[in-house]
Amino acid sequence: MGIRDGWADWLGWQRRPYLSRDEFAAYQSAKLRRIVRHAAAEVPYYRNRFGAAGLVAEDITSRDDLTKIPISSKADFVNLSMKDRLSSDVDPKRLIPHVTSGSTGALLEVRRTRLEELRVHSFQFRAQLLAGLRPSDCRAFLGDAWDRKLYHRAGLFRLEGIGSNPDPDEALRRLRLLQPEVIVGHPSLLEMMLRSRSREEFARLRPRLLFTGAEMLSPHARQTYEEVFRCPVIDFYGAHEVGHIACQCRSCGLYHTCDDSVIVEVLRDGQPAAPGEEGEIVVTSLHSEAMPIIRYRLGDVVRRPPSSRECSNHFGTIESIQGRTLDYLDLSDGSLMNPYAVVEKLAAVPGVVCFEVAQDDRGEIQVLFEARPGQQTVTEQTMAAACGRLFPTDQLGEVKVVNDLPLTRSGKRRHIRTNRAARLRN
Repeated sequence: MGIRDGWADWLGWQRRPYLSRDEFAAYQSAKLRRIVRHAAAEVPYYRNRFGAAGLVAEDITSRDDLTKIPISSKADFVNLSMKDRLSSDVDPKRLIPHVTSGSTGALLEVRRTRLEELRVHSFQFRAQLLAGLRPSDCRAFLGDAWDRKLYHRAGLFRLEGIGSNPDPDEALRRLRLLQPEVIVGHPSLLEMMLRSRSREEFARLRPRLLFTGAEMLSPHARQTYEEVFRCPVIDFYGAHEVGHIACQCRSCGLYHTCDDSVIVEVLRDGQPAAPGEEGEIVVTSLHSEAMPIIRYRLGDVVRRPPSSRECSNHFGTIESIQGRTLDYLDLSDGSLMNPYAVVEKLAAVPGVVCFEVAQDDRGEIQVLFEARPGQQTVTEQTMAAACGRLFPTDQLGEVKVVNDLPLTRSGKRRHIRTNRAARLRN
């Protein structure tokens, strides 16, 4: 694709959510053919991967042929040299690096060209526009703000960073000073602010929207944010490997997948999940040529809606994002416990500020948590009782109140930590 065609394709991002299904199937198939042919010709990893599976690029003519391609995971990439993962026609020094947060225990560096980076940001920006962002809005980001664009400096779509680990007093002061129309933040950072101040102290804020992302947003947390900030909460879903993946729709309530950027598969036992079923999400980036991502297992579990809903946005839909497959807890009877259920039950224990459930390689489960000042003893008893009902007696170890639970390096909260070797053999 030449530079002119590339820009023309990018400039169509506004209208593509409203294309007919047939029009969009043709668009996706054309993009997929191009990325597969490029990967087979220029990227050693995929050339070898396709060859081992007896595939040639011409075998992939449409999205329906995706199942012919073997699924890859982070474990396949982390030990590869950058040369094996990158396209041979790019200069590695001119690429923009991103490092995944390492929630699965392994860091992975992803690189993109400047044009690919622009596309990634444009898809996220479009999602915010569809969610209700206006040109005159000021967005307060509970994190370190990214580079300001020309339109930011002109006063459009203002973006102000509050810091990734802000002092609660300073964060609240900045928010009151800015009076943003939109607040953007990880649930962990919102939790950090809310746990240290009474709800009345946020009464002077009047945001129109609250955008969350980067972590699982539980119904309990959503309800709390809506009550405190008195505005709709819109959740975004993405990954460093492919950028923006899905965003909640204010019209139909479902998450619309970003289908002109990424092909989203929801698989159960290797087959497409039925409507209403949970499945593992596998993604294929349609815009990453410097470092292609084709049929890549993210490690997240999502659920397709049981039925379609009427909406002007014709992109695919996800009903809910359940959590990381690597964060499921192994129970002694051989079953798995969904972290979503763990978070919901323990977050509802009175007096609990935040918590961490850790499972070691023997299967023992330890629960550490912070309690509100003056409530440590009572909360520890209540938490112990809740854990006793939730986890098998033969697996439950220490349930202990602590003074401080640190965030991860990326500023996120890890509610569930598992170290079992079986969970890392993906």
